[in-house]
Amino acid sequence: MKYTILRPRPDHKLIPANGFSFPSGHTFATTVFFLAILSLLWPHLKQRWQRVTGGILTAVWILLVMASRVYLRNHFTSDVLAGLFLGTGWWLLATTALEHATHRHQIGG
Repeated sequence: MKYTILRPRPDHKLIPANGFSFPSGHTFATTVFFLAILSLLWPHLKQRWQRVTGGILTAVWILLVMASRVYLRNHFTSDVLAGLFLGTGWWLLATTALEHATHRHQIGG
């Protein structure tokens, strides 16, 4: 997607970065990874406070990565928001496909 849009990175970066800006690959990967980890842990989090804590920690970690990318001036805010939405969408697609495949396998289809 970066090579389709070809959006340059912001000027005056605090840490040099190569490549294009849109969308944020760090945000995308962090979102997919931490949502996947939360998905794996979710069945083992039996109490409400455990699930709330897991959700909050996941959200905070993703938001910290997003903020760091903008703070370091490697991305615009729209880049990290796109990374968040694309990562969430990818995770939803993968989770849905896995649930569908598991359900088909369980019923013998």
